[in-house]
Amino acid sequence: PAPSLENFLTANVLGSRLDPIEALIRAEIRKAAAALRRKRNNDVVDFHNALTSYILVALQAATGARPVRAPFESVVDFDFEERFVFVADKLSGLSRSGRLVPLPKVLSDFIALQYVPYLRSLAAWIERSGDSELGLCIRNATNRTSSGEMPFFFFLQLDGRILRWISFSEMTIASLGLFAWP
Repeated sequence: PAPSLENFLTANVLGSRLDPIEALIRAEIRKAAAALRRKRNNDVVDFHNALTSYILVALQAATGARPVRAPFESVVDFDFEERFVFVADKLSGLSRSGRLVPLPKVLSDFIALQYVPYLRSLAAWIERSGDSELGLCIRNATNRTSSGEMPFFFFLQLDGRILRWISFSEMTIASLGLFAWP
């Protein structure tokens, strides 16, 4: 058939061949937010992991970050005033390279004004519960001047009576079942 303006306007000629249906994606995000709110007063580990997953998915969507190990490694990678993040998703061997990406104001503000204070409260709670080492590591993850023994985004895991942090991955995020993408 001869090319037409209608075919041109409806064709997906750039980027992915996937055409996500925005209404379905928005609905899944709303469902995930509701699930997160329900977890708020439940188990600390479940809530923390769900919150971390929610923010990581938002960051990946907002920045186009590739799903690699720790693309947002440190609080130092974020500029909350100018709303930028350094995304380290171009890892090759021992080198660490990436790109500077603008962040939507609402996401930048949420991380700066909600997530960072939440991590500090979590650290204090863990310290009061008797694990001063893990509490200090979490507190240091929020400190721009700290060397950072752990990443800014991490999951918690309870092994018997021992609470520890673990790195997140695409599989661990998916295993929480917070999102059911169309």
